[in-house]
Amino acid sequence: MAHSPVLYIEELSRFPLRPRRAPVPGCAHVYLGRGGRLYCPAGGLTAGELWWLGPRLVYGVDVTAHPFELAVEVPPAAGGPPVDVELTASWQVVDPVRVVAGRLFDVLAVAHPYLLAAVRDAARGVPWSTGRELARALGTGPLPSVDIPVGVRVEHVRAAVPSTDDSGDAYTGPGLARDG
Repeated sequence: MAHSPVLYIEELSRFPLRPRRAPVPGCAHVYLGRGGRLYCPAGGLTAGELWWLGPRLVYGVDVTAHPFELAVEVPPAAGGPPVDVELTASWQVVDPVRVVAGRLFDVLAVAHPYLLAAVRDAARGVPWSTGRELARALGTGPLPSVDIPVGVRVEHVRAAVPSTDDSGDAYTGPGLARDG
């Protein structure tokens, strides 16, 4: 899956006969120990810690930034047809232990309702019923970063409201230039 922060899951034996997997750049190791306890020490566990703590699994969690695009439908507060908003942003894991504990394997599916709420909050207080009015309500700045409770932060959120008129131009949203 392209939007999964978990790169791999590896079973560990109590007495490893082969060397440990070398850490991948931009990857944090989260170890599942006895009793379900999760460990994520910088640089991974040492050989002695592996023997003493006896973890059974290690999760490779990607902690680098990943750009993405997502479309959301925003319904007007006064009712009427929803308006499509195209979002561009990047997601990054900020807490690998929470990612593993929350069993997060699809960031966009989890981020969707939080990003929809961010668009609604940005347009709050300004009445709108069309795409052009929504673009005006969103303003010209970027939307605030969104922290998702399962250990991921979405940053650099920019929105554009696609045009439905005959000109073919997109209405500018926060931080995007006018197409055309």
